[in-house]
Amino acid sequence: MLRWWLPFWQGLAIEGQTAKLNVLDEFLALLEKFAKEAYDFFKKNSEKIDIFGFEQIIKSLTNLTKNELQKAVRGGFGTIQDSQKALASKLLEDVQYFSGFKSYRQLREITDLLVDENGVLKSFSVFKQDVVALNNNYNLNYLKAEYNHAVASTQMAKKWQDFEQTSDLFDLQYIAVKDDRTRAEHKLIDRIVEPVDSDFWNTYYPPNGWNCRCTVRKVKKGTEGKEVSKESQNKVKEQMPAMFRVNTGKKQVVFPEKHPYYDVSSSETVSYTHLRAHETLRYLVCRLLLEKK
Repeated sequence: MLRWWLPFWQGLAIEGQTAKLNVLDEFLALLEKFAKEAYDFFKKNSEKIDIFGFEQIIKSLTNLTKNELQKAVRGGFGTIQDSQKALASKLLEDVQYFSGFKSYRQLREITDLLVDENGVLKSFSVFKQDVVALNNNYNLNYLKAEYNHAVASTQMAKKWQDFEQTSDLFDLQYIAVKDDRTRAEHKLIDRIVEPVDSDFWNTYYPPNGWNCRCTVRKVKKGTEGKEVSKESQNKVKEQMPAMFRVNTGKKQVVFPEKHPYYDVSSSETVSYTHLRAHETLRYLVCRLLLEKK
């Protein structure tokens, strides 16, 4: 049974547990430190802020996110078997990349919050309130969904490895949880059966949305599934966000490349990403080097 609706991190006080460290507060402390320094710089210079001048904050912010999401990946595996170590390594590395891009997105958005709609520098008290709200979005609401997705993606990637090894014996059937929370488009393709090597699984392999509870199971070769026309399948595809139209098991990633964090503004282009380990703690330093178009 898939269990990615369980509490999404151990650092928060939830369900009567006492938190040793409050992860949300750790995020906020880093963002407020960056916000204060960015505000003082902008007030004095009125220039665009070089986010990568704040390497220590980037590293610390990235590691907080990475640590939580790597817990999700490990939780999705349970006990990692020898045959799964290569896959696990790729998924753990993927959330490192993701965490770095998320750190950049948060800090860039904070710099955008410095001024109001008229381009006037906000008072620091107003700006600080905006930063607190941003922290709640990114590091409570979004992180919860990202954690759940990381568990689900890992579980489905683990399954896909098994499906490929037994593709000559079984077909696959899409299974949607049928209740009032289930998306209509997921219900539409529920019980469809396709071979493991069908192109269908390149697009519709779960998870197919945030907090998606759908799964796939093996069925005997020749099992008849629900008939779903190509036209209906295309309608499902149109309603599915682009980032979820992928088989993360085949790609061996947790967060596909079309995730919004991997986009940058129209005035910036990511020329390359440099990732390096820091001493023996494997801390991630993310340096997205940007150039003007």
